[in-house]
Amino acid sequence: MASYEEATRCPKCGNTGELVSKHPAGTDLPRGTMAHVLMCKTELCRWYNTTWLVQVNPDNTVPDAKTVGRQKQFVDAPIDTVALEQAWEKELEAQRKGGAETR
Repeated sequence: MASYEEATRCPKCGNTGELVSKHPAGTDLPRGTMAHVLMCKTELCRWYNTTWLVQVNPDNTVPDAKTVGRQKQFVDAPIDTVALEQAWEKELEAQRKGGAETR
């Protein structure tokens, strides 16, 4: 188990994050479990203005990050760079013309 103080430190720079909000955690966790949303406010940090979650159990314990939830999953989908570049050029052209709505 980690302490709350340790869990509120930014994963990148190690400085204490700012509490942004608290809300009840998912339905698959015990009633009373809260999710605290923290944000790094260290301007020189790579995670500046990035949020992370800290689970706080009903008994005020904080489980280790490794044991909470599922592992991160990454999608190995190829990126169509030609289509992406064409869409970007179309967007830039619409912005240059003026009077056009961009989405």
